[in-house]
Amino acid sequence: MESRIGHLHYRVRLARGARAPAGLEEVARERVGEALGAALDAAFGDDPAVYVLRSIRADVAVDVSARQPDRVVAERWAERLASAIARAVAEEGDDGVARFEDEAEFVARFAGDLVDGVAWERWFYGAFAELRPLGRAAALRAVLLEHRDDLSEILAWLVRHGSLERVLAALDSHTLATLGLRQSEPELLRPLLAAAVRIAAAVGAPPLTGVSVDDLLGRQLQASSGVPSWRDRGALADAVLDALEMLLREHVVTLPAGEPADALLERAEPVLAELDWLDLDRLTEGMAELFAGPGARPDRSAARPAHRPPQLDLLGELAAAVRAGSVTLDGRDPASASNFLRLLAALAAGPGRRSRDRDAPETIAALLAAVDRVASHSAATEAWALLAAGDEPGAWRRCAAAGVPAADLELLRAAPDVVRALAPAGAGVQGSHASRWIDSPSAGALLPLRAAFDLRIPELAAAGDPPFPELLLAVALCLGGPSALEPRPDAGLSAALGFEQPPNVQALPEAWAGESIDDIAGTVLRAWAQWLRGFADSSSAFLLERFVRRPGRVAVVHGRAIVELEPRPLDLLLEMAGYLDPLEREAYLRYSIDFTLARG
Repeated sequence: MESRIGHLHYRVRLARGARAPAGLEEVARERVGEALGAALDAAFGDDPAVYVLRSIRADVAVDVSARQPDRVVAERWAERLASAIARAVAEEGDDGVARFEDEAEFVARFAGDLVDGVAWERWFYGAFAELRPLGRAAALRAVLLEHRDDLSEILAWLVRHGSLERVLAALDSHTLATLGLRQSEPELLRPLLAAAVRIAAAVGAPPLTGVSVDDLLGRQLQASSGVPSWRDRGALADAVLDALEMLLREHVVTLPAGEPADALLERAEPVLAELDWLDLDRLTEGMAELFAGPGARPDRSAARPAHRPPQLDLLGELAAAVRAGSVTLDGRDPASASNFLRLLAALAAGPGRRSRDRDAPETIAALLAAVDRVASHSAATEAWALLAAGDEPGAWRRCAAAGVPAADLELLRAAPDVVRALAPAGAGVQGSHASRWIDSPSAGALLPLRAAFDLRIPELAAAGDPPFPELLLAVALCLGGPSALEPRPDAGLSAALGFEQPPNVQALPEAWAGESIDDIAGTVLRAWAQWLRGFADSSSAFLLERFVRRPGRVAVVHGRAIVELEPRPLDLLLEMAGYLDPLEREAYLRYSIDFTLARG
C-alpha cells in the first residue's frame, strides 16, 4: 500500500542520563515513510481504498543502550504508526478520517470539487496542496495527466456523480487530446504510407516530386475506410498495399517499364526484411498482383474482416450505455476528444467495465471517425432522418447506396444508439410527421417535377394566382395516376411539397381555371424524358409505368423532404441523368427534396 506523510512531528523523551540515538533526524526524514508502506501492507493487505487521516499519534519505545540499527528503529516506528492508523480507520464516524473506495475516486472527487470551487475547503485534499498555486485549470490538467493510468475509472466516477461535463468544460483542447492518448488519423497512417513509398523506391520508382506527404495522407484517408488495427499484422499489410495502389493509380509513382513482377519483388526484399511488423506473406502476395499490371490485384475489401467480434461486442456495450443516458454526446464535432472521453467514461461506468480492454480506445476512436466521415457525406441528412424515425435498416441502406465504406457501416450497425446520439441538433423528423414515415403509393410522381423548373413554371406562378405549390401538387397527383387520389390524396406527396395536410383535391384544378392540369403534367413529363438516354421518344404511358408510378415513403427532416422510392430495373438511367440528385429549389418549395432508393 502506498503511503504519504504530509507532516511528521516527533518529540523525544529520554530516561535520565540517556542520549538520543545519532541519526534520528535522518531516520524520521528518510526511512519511516518507506517502512510505513510495508507496515500498512501487512495491516490492510490488498485493500484498494484510500484513507486520509487528519492526524495520528503513536508512542514508540527504543532501547537506546542496544544501539539498534536505523532500519530497525524505522520499522518499529512504522509498525506503531500503522497500528494507530488501523485503529483510527476501524472507528466508524471519526471526523478525522476520510475514506475513498480507491485512488480513482480520490482523484475524481478532487477534480469535481476543484471545478466546483470547493476543493481547497476540504482538509482531506492535502495531498494536492502543491497544485493550489497553479490555478484551477492548470491544477486540473496536472492531476489528471499524473493519474492517466486510472483515467477511465476517474471518468466513470465523474459520470456516476454528474461531474463529467463540468470537468471536461474546464479543460483546454490540448489537454483533452492528450488525455485521450489519441493521435490523428493522418499520423496513424503516416508510417503505413511511408512503408509504401519505401517499397516503391526500392523497386526503382523515381523519387516523389511535386507532392507533399500531407497531401498524400489526405488522399489515402479519402481512399481508405479508416485506420487499421495496429495489432492486426494482416490489416496493416492491406493498408500498405492500399497506399501503394493509390500511389500507382494516381501516378504519384511509376514502376520501371517492362520489368516482370518477380524482378520487382526481388528488388524489394531488403526493405521487406525491415517491415517484419507486417504480415509479409500477405504483403508479398498483394505486391505480386499489383506489379502484374493495372487491375490485376483483386478487391478484397469486402472479404476482409474489418473488425473483430470483441470490438463489436464492446460497441454493443457502448450503445447500451448511451441508450441508458449515462453520457450526452456532442454532434457538432463527432470525432472530438471530448466525445472520446465521454464514451470511455460510459464504458467504464457500465456493468461490463471494459474500459481497460486494450481494444477500447482504438475501437471508440474508429467509431467516432466513422460517424465523422458519414456526417460530412451526402447521405448524412437522410441517414440521420431514418435513424430518428427508428428505421435503422433504412439508414444503413442509404449509407451503403451512397458509397459509405463497408468497414464504417459495420461500426455504425454495432452502435446505432451512439450514432443517433451524435446526430446534429434538430436532425430528427419534424412537424406533424415526427417519429414516422408517411407511406406514399405514388412517391415516384415527384421525380419529373424538376422539369417544371426547367420550363420556368415558377415564374409563371409568381406572376399571379394561384400559388406555385398548389400547381405542382396538382401536377404530381396527375402524374401519380389513380393511386395518388384514391381513396384520398397522397399524403406523402403533399408533405414533400410543404403541405401540413393534403388539400382538397377538387380545389386544386379549380384554382387554375382555364388551364388543363393534364396538359401541364404531360408537358412536364416530356421535358423530363429528354435526358433519359434512349427513352426520350418513349410514350407517356411507358415513361409513367417504368419510371414514375411507383410507391415509396416520405419523411420531412431538418428542412428537407426525404423520398425513398421502390427500386425499378431502369433506375441506372435516372442516376446517369442526375434525376436522383437533390432537388434544391428553396425559393419556390418549402423543402428541398432528396431522393433515395430502398435497397436490400
